Order: sequence, then structure tokens, then C-alpha cells
Amino acid sequence: MQYQQDIDTLGDRVTTLVAAVENGEDVALDVLQQQVEQLCAVALGLPVAERIEIRKQLEDVLTQLDALALTLAARGEEIRKSLKQTTSNQQAAKAYMNAKKSDV
Repeated sequence: MQYQQDIDTLGDRVTTLVAAVENGEDVALDVLQQQVEQLCAVALGLPVAERIEIRKQLEDVLTQLDALALTLAARGEEIRKSLKQTTSNQQAAKAYMNAKKSDV
């Protein structure tokens, strides 16, 4: 069944994205969003019995998506801290240069 392959493909994509974010790489999420939307549309169109059959697989993908969200949030926090440190360093350097100019 095609949707089972789509679930596997989506799961693999999310795993790849998590690894990329953990490695500090930038990732594009637009394709992922499209895949999730398509899979949800397909799942909602399935008969109840088939939805029950794929429920566990879909829950696994949701768990992977949650992991991706957490990884992205952690990466965002790292970037914020780095930017804050850079700003602090720039301010210190500017203060030093201003103090040095006044000494001259």
C-alpha cells in the first residue's frame, strides 16, 4: 500500500532532518510540511479499519516530529546564546576602544 511507503519515507526524512540539525546544519522544512499534510489527508481518507492498522506507524512519526521540534528548539537556544555572547563581546570591545581613545 502506497501510504505505508509514504509513512516510511516521512519517518526517514524526519530522522535525516534531526541528524542534520544536531550537526548544526540549516534545514528547510517546507518539503516536510507538505509531506505531513499529504500523509494526513491520505490517512483521513482511509477507512477506519485501515487507519487503525497504521495508527502505530503514525504515532511513531509523530514522536519523530516531536524530537525534531525539540532539536530545533535546542538549536535555536544555542544560536540565541551565541548571538548574545557575540553582542556582549562587541560591546566590551567598543568600550575598550573608547577607553583607549580617551587615554590618548
